[in-house]
Amino acid sequence: MLVAEQTAPENFRQNRESPGASVPNLNPRRLVILFRTPGAFRKILGRDDLLPSEHDEEVPCLADRLDGGGVSIKRGNLVIELHTWLSCGSYGVRHETFTFRPEGARFRLIGYDCSEFSRSSGEQADFSINYLTGRKKITKELNAFRDSKPEVSWEKFPLQRRFYLDDISLDCDPTDPVSRNNWCRESGTQ
Repeated sequence: MLVAEQTAPENFRQNRESPGASVPNLNPRRLVILFRTPGAFRKILGRDDLLPSEHDEEVPCLADRLDGGGVSIKRGNLVIELHTWLSCGSYGVRHETFTFRPEGARFRLIGYDCSEFSRSSGEQADFSINYLTGRKKITKELNAFRDSKPEVSWEKFPLQRRFYLDDISLDCDPTDPVSRNNWCRESGTQ
């Protein structure tokens, strides 16, 4: 697995009008997955539209979403972790983990975990979706600044179809009833 980033000079933009990076890097990143075969490697996947660039032109205070996360292999699964943290304009922090299992030459989404945290109040809520069992775990009443007894509940999560790395977008809200059944949108569609 490889994450590559372009270095085109035109994708480094000056930012003199708003907080955030003074020279945002908007170069796209490519995720490449290779499988080892006898004597060589075979490319399984290459996507330029999946991973966020280091900075975001419309949200200049947004830190690199791969910091505090990234792309890795854990227990034979591909794991993509995105971290949303803004240096201005919001106290909210969000950490998302997408877990994909290899199925032949594709990678099936088998798990999604999300933790949301307020830097001002300490309030936190977590949820986890298991796409193999169709169950969702919700944990509320967490607080990083004081002891609290978490409230845990379980829900059935209706599965309409399987989701694969080659046809989904990672920017979406899987709790939204409309978008969760198509993992928000297939790549290249709005």
